[in-house]
Amino acid sequence: MGELIRRHSKKLVLIVGMLAFVFILVGCSANISLSIDPNPIRFDEDNLEQEVTVTVRTSGIGSVDIDYMDVLILDDEDEEVYSDRIEINESPFVVPGVEVQEDFEIDICEGLIDGVIGDEEDIENLTCKELYNRYLSGDEYKLRIMVQGSISPTAEADIIFD
Repeated sequence: MGELIRRHSKKLVLIVGMLAFVFILVGCSANISLSIDPNPIRFDEDNLEQEVTVTVRTSGIGSVDIDYMDVLILDDEDEEVYSDRIEINESPFVVPGVEVQEDFEIDICEGLIDGVIGDEEDIENLTCKELYNRYLSGDEYKLRIMVQGSISPTAEADIIFD
């Protein structure tokens, strides 16, 4: 029996090594995930700007195609009130354990109020705080960030207008 094991030990080690390699490759395909902090994002009439951090984390090994990223704010009826598409067109090689954070600011007075109000009425004489109280106070929206490419992770955060 000992002779049989010794004769085939190289094959056995090679087979076990190849199986382990295959299991590692199958279980470690390249991936990225997104998260948003804080969640929920809270605004009130005295706090009309909020800094938000998007974190991208990598896992696995391999190449990932990233075409673009959509940033959406959806109202309580899932209608878009703000959208922005960021073209990326990159194919980075992914290794596990990389974490990148990007901070950005959501400013109610710049961009969002216009999407919420649309062409409703003459608002030129109203301040941003008055518009907030009239159109947003008491509502809940969603911030949705979606990456499009060979993989398509999505992250969401609630936006609460106190």
